[in-house]
Amino acid sequence: MFFTKFLTIVFLIFFFRIVISASAPKPRSSASNRELLLDAICMVESNNNPNAIGDNGNSRGAYQCSEAAWVDSGYPEPYLPNVWDPKKSREVCKKYCVRYAGKSASDETWARTWNGGPTGPKKKATLGYWKKVKKNIEKLKKQKR
Repeated sequence: MFFTKFLTIVFLIFFFRIVISASAPKPRSSASNRELLLDAICMVESNNNPNAIGDNGNSRGAYQCSEAAWVDSGYPEPYLPNVWDPKKSREVCKKYCVRYAGKSASDETWARTWNGGPTGPKKKATLGYWKKVKKNIEKLKKQKR
């Protein structure tokens, strides 16, 4: 009798641990995955060129950041000349995505937000951009193996 109760309790403990772990929220992206995402965004935006100018002169630097997005991100330093610094532009991209997509949003949501603004994830036009970013993430993963 004792042994049967003991086995029942052990079974219930394992069962509930499985149920609880299955229902626990999973992180959407780890820090290392975010770094890959940011690298992939940079590849799509400028092919890693910190001197790139696009969008009729309105977007600059490695992440093709506009002055409006720079200011909107809350980055403390002025747009010019800092947009030409890839590390600062990367930080602006992160801050912007955290502000509008949320820290734990998916990589797709971050990429589409960076490309299309605060409502970017809802825009069909940003799907092609996400596909390019995703392709570059896979390339980068293969290179790191």
